[in-house]
Amino acid sequence: MSRNSYIRVIHLVRSIGPTSMPWNDLYRISRRLAPGLMYPILQVSPWQFRVIICWENCIDKKFKYFKSGPISALLLIIRIFRRNIKKGGHLILHVHNPVLGFIAVLTKFFCPQIKVIVNMHNDWRYFQYYQKFGIFLLSKIADRFITVSKSLISTIPKRERLLLQKKRKLISIYNGIDSRRLIKFQRKNSSFVTAVVIARMVPQKNCFFILDILSQTHLIDYLIWFGEGSEKDKIERKIEQFGIGNRIELRGIRPRDEVYQTLAQSSIYISASNWEGIGVANLEAAALGCWPFMSDIPPHREIAEVLNISIYPLENINAWIKAIEDFIKLPIDRQNRKRRELVELTIRNFDLDNTVSKYIELYLNEVAPISTRRSLA
Repeated sequence: MSRNSYIRVIHLVRSIGPTSMPWNDLYRISRRLAPGLMYPILQVSPWQFRVIICWENCIDKKFKYFKSGPISALLLIIRIFRRNIKKGGHLILHVHNPVLGFIAVLTKFFCPQIKVIVNMHNDWRYFQYYQKFGIFLLSKIADRFITVSKSLISTIPKRERLLLQKKRKLISIYNGIDSRRLIKFQRKNSSFVTAVVIARMVPQKNCFFILDILSQTHLIDYLIWFGEGSEKDKIERKIEQFGIGNRIELRGIRPRDEVYQTLAQSSIYISASNWEGIGVANLEAAALGCWPFMSDIPPHREIAEVLNISIYPLENINAWIKAIEDFIKLPIDRQNRKRRELVELTIRNFDLDNTVSKYIELYLNEVAPISTRRSLA
């Protein structure tokens, strides 16, 4: 029997969907690289009371997942844990959302032997108070605490950060992109300049800054926006106010293949986020040769250093407009050369198989005898 057969992992999340959610990719690729390792993802909804089995499209096939409420999720995890213990196995609970911290704490109380791994996907400073409290709880019980970029480590409050580092629990693993799938989408250049935005319509994503850019340059012929959110009505009013309705299309949430095809056929990609982790969409755009223009925030700096591209200050919209127009004015052959170099660097440094392999190694190390563990720090 393989080593993987003694270990099971269950991901605890708030949402499931066909988009580039890191836990979706982690679950999907792990099923290929380490068959039998993963339980179906456990989605927790506050208004759900019992556990039901659901199916969701992800890439080109449907995956099963559990949908539950907080109490039913706790009971399901305990039941799975005890079943694994009886079989001589191990269970790892991988938590991706800070508001689910209380479920992990209660699970650890009832099942002290369970391993808890925590991902922090965003900047601590911009969490809501209840999210910060959840992360605080998780930092106390986590066997491993993982950030998706190195810069996010510095945002964790000093006391918790030093405690995690002292116990060698704090590490970073970059998000990755599914290069095996992305290479199927052929790059198509056009003299018609299309920009792409992939962002939830929320304050974090700095949506109105993007509209300001579009309204102040006429070299972008058209902008396609993938995403929904609480600011959509305000965005639609601002589009009407700027008179740019004929130059922008709000597509909402769409299948990933459609997003990939659009990126492969578009000129530039814009991410003006005020804060975030290592955004998967940023990496996917780069891997498809859609030239990225990103805000100067720490996680974007990490991407920019690896990919040898520039980032731009949110305090200076003119710098964005000049950079975008300068790139658009480049001869096509020079643009193509820069795009090819960008694609190569992105796939080499952010391949999803490599990312998932690091998580699988981490899972195996967490249940291995201490004397045989390999350090991932």
